[in-house]
Amino acid sequence: MDFVQASSAITAGVTLGDLAEELGVTTVDLSRARTDPSNRYHRFPPKGWEVAIARLARQQADHLTRVADRVASLPKKKSGRETAGRLAAAKKAGRKRATRPAGAKRSSGGR
Repeated sequence: MDFVQASSAITAGVTLGDLAEELGVTTVDLSRARTDPSNRYHRFPPKGWEVAIARLARQQADHLTRVADRVASLPKKKSGRETAGRLAAAKKAGRKRATRPAGAKRSSGGR
């Protein structure tokens, strides 16, 4: 899992369409139930909305927990920002390339 996949996974939530399908109503019905009660188009929420929202919320929580576990288990890599900072410092110091930070191991590079 990379950054794009992880960020997409946590921002993809439950939609009004998902809730409408769970309740067996249209999105228009839900939109009207969400309007201000003084609005002439306001409708009462569909029966069983509490159970449906709780079920969808639990599914979303389970999904997010799996994403969090997967991301937490990824090997730690240097961010592009750290590398860019070292390259900029090397350029400023007049070196052609950045040196490894103290304590960093040299990669065998398959040689």
